[in-house]
Amino acid sequence: MKTFTCLFPTLLIYLLLAQTPLQGQSSFAQAHPGMEARASGTGRTTGHVITLTLLNTTGEYIDTEIGPLVIPSDGNYQGYVINDIYPVTIPAFGYVVVPMNGYCTDFSRLELPNGSMVFDKDDWIEVDYPIDVPGPDWNLKSLGFEPYTVEEETEMVVTYPGTNMAFTYRVDIDQYLSSTATMLVDAVNRIEQTYDQWIETEHTTTVLEVMEAQEMRSTVVQHVFWYYTSLLRGEPYDLHYLTEVITDETEVGVNTSSEHYAQTTLAQVQEETENVWTVLMLIGNDAKILKKPDAVEDTWGIHYQRWVQTTLRKIDPNHRAAGIELVQLADTLRQIHDYLGDLFIERIQKNISVKLGDFYKFQLGALKDFNQLEDWIGLEDLTHRSAFELLDPPRGR
Repeated sequence: MKTFTCLFPTLLIYLLLAQTPLQGQSSFAQAHPGMEARASGTGRTTGHVITLTLLNTTGEYIDTEIGPLVIPSDGNYQGYVINDIYPVTIPAFGYVVVPMNGYCTDFSRLELPNGSMVFDKDDWIEVDYPIDVPGPDWNLKSLGFEPYTVEEETEMVVTYPGTNMAFTYRVDIDQYLSSTATMLVDAVNRIEQTYDQWIETEHTTTVLEVMEAQEMRSTVVQHVFWYYTSLLRGEPYDLHYLTEVITDETEVGVNTSSEHYAQTTLAQVQEETENVWTVLMLIGNDAKILKKPDAVEDTWGIHYQRWVQTTLRKIDPNHRAAGIELVQLADTLRQIHDYLGDLFIERIQKNISVKLGDFYKFQLGALKDFNQLEDWIGLEDLTHRSAFELLDPPRGR
């Protein structure tokens, strides 16, 4: 059995004493012309996973930002998600070395050995903010996703990011990296944010509390992310595998084979593993990337989303009635908010805001139209209200 480096060191003591990128992302080489990049592994699965060396090949200073970044597996070693942003300044013909923190994308592969060169940078995908993730209106089959039927014994399913709607598709992450990069970065961000909220409210277990804070955070995030990516691949990471990982590392930590453990020790390992597993599933649920099959929303949410998308596409911002149509649509969103999900609402708000801005630009020159719109929504001065303020749906309805 293989051992994963630096995931549970304190826990040991406690227990035993290629495709074209989508919009909003680009290949690393395209995003950073004038730079040569070399990257090497560190032998780690989480934390400092990649050391990046950047060479400025121009005669001028380069001020730029690196990340978020997704690096595919080469088929032998793990791929990585670097979800932070790294500001860098490189003098003319100079270089900088950037230690990069991240997470592994595949639980079944070994970490990249320390000092080993990372794969062709032309295959790396750099993701832009705000992150554009799949919604029910996307043509996912054209992006390499294949639909599947959820089996009854499945413990959790992937959801459309930020919603409670089942995402019943599988995909080869490394083969279709440009289709999955935004999902991977978004998932890591959501898991990290949810974990931090859990710590603030003391939602944790005794077995995790013994770990150093940053180590515990990266460990939990990594294992939730492993579970998430394994479901996307159709290669479930289950409780049995987590038990193997913890058992392997305890053997290394105490230099004793588990075959020689007392029954009470084996029972303790299993109990603590199940406690960790419960935490992983709860955090994935609260991050709105995982859900129990019997708790996902029904298909009405998807139908509503499709209707909203179709209605918005039909509104011509250069038409006299566009302003009222957009405000009517925004009011409808308030009424069906709970069926749509926060992420979808956010995306639609931005789209409506753009069209509403176009309407202001081309139509508000006609005083009659302005008065009609002003009267309909009951505002004293529409031009001093932002679209986001106007369209922000009330919560809890």
